Amino acid sequence: MTNPDDNRHERFTTTPWDQHGIAAFEATGTNARSALELGLRAVLTLAVAPESATGDGARSAPIHGEGNDLAELFVDMAEDLFGQIEHFSSGLDDVVVDGVLRTENGGYSGWGYASGTLKVA
Repeated sequence: MTNPDDNRHERFTTTPWDQHGIAAFEATGTNARSALELGLRAVLTLAVAPESATGDGARSAPIHGEGNDLAELFVDMAEDLFGQIEHFSSGLDDVVVDGVLRTENGGYSGWGYASGTLKVA
């Protein structure tokens, strides 16, 4: 049995970029929301150099997505996050998934925000 307040199993790991420009990540959460959030944090870590992050999460930009399954939801939310990264680049330093709901057609809808200074790249 797992303690629902125990977050030791929530994590993400990334590999360095290889000579072909490929990197990988793995995200593990205790539920769909936390797994999506950690996966998106891995994407942000790979896309924005950690030394450029300011740590000032005073502002936020919305992200959202929809999909027939959780994999499609992740891809749609990651594409939305890439749009925010393209606009704000190093002005982003965190991402949060606020919620994930089942849709009437059996799919998923998710939403959250990317935060940081939001200084335009």
